[in-house]
Amino acid sequence: MKTQMNYAKEGIFTKEMQIVAQKENLSKDFLLENIACGKIIIPANINHKSLDPNGIGFGLPNDIHTTTLLCPCGRYFLDETQDLFD
Repeated sequence: MKTQMNYAKEGIFTKEMQIVAQKENLSKDFLLENIACGKIIIPANINHKSLDPNGIGFGLPNDIHTTTLLCPCGRYFLDETQDLFD
């Protein structure tokens, strides 16, 4: 099973990529390049029949934030939320 990243690395512009490009007003080349290198992802599970693809990542309004928990000596410390795509 191929992923959106696999298709992008092969230069194949999928219908999911086309939808994201239209939604976000992005060029085909920009989207292919950034999906291929992992800066943008399109979660697209083939088992979801009513999929509405959205891009997440570099240059898009949808990005991912993470909160890191550290556990030295059984205590949890909360790091500040960091943008993964800096």
